[in-house]
Amino acid sequence: MYCQKCGKEIVDGVRFCAACGAEQTQGYASPRVVYTEKSAGIAILLGLILVGAGQMYVGKIGRGIAFLLIGLILYPAFIVPLFFMPSTTGLLVGIAIISLVAVVYAIYVLYDAYSLAKEYNAYLRTNGQPPW
Repeated sequence: MYCQKCGKEIVDGVRFCAACGAEQTQGYASPRVVYTEKSAGIAILLGLILVGAGQMYVGKIGRGIAFLLIGLILYPAFIVPLFFMPSTTGLLVGIAIISLVAVVYAIYVLYDAYSLAKEYNAYLRTNGQPPW
């Protein structure tokens, strides 16, 4: 085998020419990292199982943990006062408010996981590597 830059004879499979130091592309296979796309469906499914898990699946670990912590703080903060409400009407109003907040929060977290998976895949297709 011969150096692609200077033409000197070199040993087969070496990465650099001993004479000129040029990197050789033939005869040397550098390891290639293959990144796979993330499924938006799996991101949503994981988000249904555990709040923030869809974000963690896509690679946004901090964001997923933040959503999880908010969920762990938010839901009990609304549920505990229900036990101390004196009237049935207050209890029903409280349950309605909790249900609305929980549904809106859950939908937002699932939509965020879906959007992150789509953004990840679009960036991966364009650049050949993940965005984060």
